[in-house]
Amino acid sequence: MKRLCFCILTAAVFMAAPCWATLDDPAISDPSFENDTWDGSWFNRTRYFSIDSDTQETIPDTPYGEYWVKFGNSSWIFQQIGTWEPDMYLDISMISGKEAGMNYGGLKISLFAGGDPSVAADAGDNDVPPDNLVNVVGATLVAESQQFDYPNGDDMGTFDVAVTLNTGTEGTVGDPLWLLVQSASSQKTLVDNVSVKLPEAAIQPYPASGEQRAPIDADLDWSAPPVGTVQKYVLTYRNDPNFTEPGNTVVDPVTPPYDMGTMPYDTPYYWRVDVVNNLGETIQGYVWDFETVPEIPVFDQQPQGQLVADDGTEDATFTVGGLNITNYQWLKDGAAITAANASGVNTDTLTVSGAALADEGTYTCLVDNGQGDSLESEPALLMTKRLVAEYDFENNLADSQGNLGDGVIVDPNTADPNVPDISYTTGVVGSSALLFNSSEDPGYDPGVVEMPASAGKLNFYDLGVTVSAWVKFNSPETSYMGTIVTCRDEELGYNWFLNRYYGNARWRTTGLATSTSDLEVDLRDGQWHLFTGVYDPDAQQTAVYVDGLLAATTDGAATPANLESQAILRVGGRYITEELGIDRALEDTAVDDLKVYSYRLDPVDIAVEYTDVMGGSLCIDDEGLEYDFNDDCEIDLADVAIFVDQWLNCRIVPDCIN
Repeated sequence: MKRLCFCILTAAVFMAAPCWATLDDPAISDPSFENDTWDGSWFNRTRYFSIDSDTQETIPDTPYGEYWVKFGNSSWIFQQIGTWEPDMYLDISMISGKEAGMNYGGLKISLFAGGDPSVAADAGDNDVPPDNLVNVVGATLVAESQQFDYPNGDDMGTFDVAVTLNTGTEGTVGDPLWLLVQSASSQKTLVDNVSVKLPEAAIQPYPASGEQRAPIDADLDWSAPPVGTVQKYVLTYRNDPNFTEPGNTVVDPVTPPYDMGTMPYDTPYYWRVDVVNNLGETIQGYVWDFETVPEIPVFDQQPQGQLVADDGTEDATFTVGGLNITNYQWLKDGAAITAANASGVNTDTLTVSGAALADEGTYTCLVDNGQGDSLESEPALLMTKRLVAEYDFENNLADSQGNLGDGVIVDPNTADPNVPDISYTTGVVGSSALLFNSSEDPGYDPGVVEMPASAGKLNFYDLGVTVSAWVKFNSPETSYMGTIVTCRDEELGYNWFLNRYYGNARWRTTGLATSTSDLEVDLRDGQWHLFTGVYDPDAQQTAVYVDGLLAATTDGAATPANLESQAILRVGGRYITEELGIDRALEDTAVDDLKVYSYRLDPVDIAVEYTDVMGGSLCIDDEGLEYDFNDDCEIDLADVAIFVDQWLNCRIVPDCIN
């Protein structure tokens, strides 16, 4: 049966001095699975997995013995193949097959680095998801192939798979290097004769393969293959991917770097470097591609959002970079900047000296190439660290800071228009608080409080944000989730939300997993609790606090804010639709003293917000308390007394005990 061959080369960044890992010898142990049991080198998911013989009528013949590995439902096999080094190329190949009467499941090939090999066997647990190398072994994905699919219409057949992957630059030299072969769907995939080796072809192209903005005066350059001896190189290039004659430019022999002269703007190039080795054999190279930079202005550096102190003691700096740029004009909120404290308004770098509240806004840079072609940069926000809004709900819905406007009750009251479903009750800060009534009340029908004037004013969360509110859940019988406050654009989605999840606190910024407290007590206890959600862009971490103390964190960077978002502040529900009404509505819950800050509030300040209202004291962490022997959150004479009481105790045999 004829087999087709598919090859792909992942894009890599040019490096002058390559470094090669030590592959195991052989790199793959048991490559063709000729025993129907593992030899201990491969690890596999125990479910949706088998080793099948090609003597079965539905299994195609394999030229590499008798046995195939068969897996589906995103199952996998993996093996340690050596140790990690940066920017290392590996040629990976195997044969894949389709079982008769079954759909082909697709195939993906990945490299991982790091982790603990001693726990690799645990990854076969049925409950472990396909990203087992991350969750169990502790490895990190460093390269991944495209998905390979069955290339012909035969009901049963095979095809060759070949891919060159690069280990990249994010890793620790000497860490374990892993190969993962995985089914890409719930359908079955056959695999045999897995091979990993260092390439014999030229590597490390410059411009990098896939480069979209190569300089028009770039030279073609590459590095020698890590295996074999080069007698000469042969360069072939052209402007389309069809490498059949005529139309190729061939340079034989050629020495890197090769001077291309001045290439035209905005033009694609496809090129290949063949190696003739010391045996006279020609090793055909990979096909690389790049595109020269357009003649119009192009940005390669966009301005970044800035968060500064609100007292005018810090400067804000915005910078752009790019190609084919002659003139610069910085804009604030769409208008040319004329402020006295702004410098560099016609350069690539704008500085706003002593930035303050009046300087807040959206900054862009309009550039041109001096020939009538212009381009505006992406917008960047300047924000000051401040309390943006505070709603104390003292029998009104006003923002005491005057920034986000008054709230409006959105209360359908379809059950009974004479029953207010949002009212006021005794508060914990001041005299009153909002009350979202119980579903047990006659005529109940959920309502929310919206702040329409807040639209477009809350897109700073990726620079840092803190949201806090006092809440009291009066009944443990309420639904599993209730939204305390959210910032949401009905078309673009939410910026963040703070809610109750069963008896715990939950906080999320867009693009990150949710931080949910895991407390021993159910917060639906009829008592006031302070909920606080924080996003820290420096640590790239979300955190949720309950009653002034850290309750949970989630690591990761929030999705950059969309400065076009018209997200509004909403209390008591996540969103409203005609079909479903209010999603995740609060009920039988009081809310008081809602605050929104434009920065990460310090843990000490969060604790103080709690103790200022409730009194008492809090131990916020155990930093520097290694010698706090009596666990009272301070080191004092009482701890010294405990230490002295055990002074000269000795448990050495026979010096002290005999």
